[in-house]
Amino acid sequence: MRFCVMRFLWIVMTATLIGGSALAQTKHVPWLGKNLDQYSAEKIDPRYAPHPSGGDTRVFSAKYAASAARGESWRIISDCASACTIGFGHYAKTRICVGGWVKLGFHLGENEPATAQMWNAYPSEIKALINARGGLRREWLWIPAAEFHKLGFPAC
Repeated sequence: MRFCVMRFLWIVMTATLIGGSALAQTKHVPWLGKNLDQYSAEKIDPRYAPHPSGGDTRVFSAKYAASAARGESWRIISDCASACTIGFGHYAKTRICVGGWVKLGFHLGENEPATAQMWNAYPSEIKALINARGGLRREWLWIPAAEFHKLGFPAC
């Protein structure tokens, strides 16, 4: 009986991960890669998970600007990295929440304009958080949600 239950749970978990249920979408899924079509910035709602790890800063910026202009909120409920983090420059702090289990990834952009667009989007408190950890660099700088909660960004 125990084997049957374990097998059933394994099948449900596998189907959930492959099928893309809401549960699977609330977690970072690094094995999917960063350039899959279904996760491109053009095809996702930037307010929700999963966030692609990277992308065109101009596309993300335009989507966030339009969403913020409609008065929408930004719920960071999966790891958010690179161009995804530009949202901090578009939404009021009171319209951003950060899931307690996520990490946010920062690094230098692929070129100077991309780096400048990301850096200029960040509020001074996030720039200070990044600078306290050595600043932007080629390697990823992952900052856990708890650090953003300390800055006053509420948990989702």
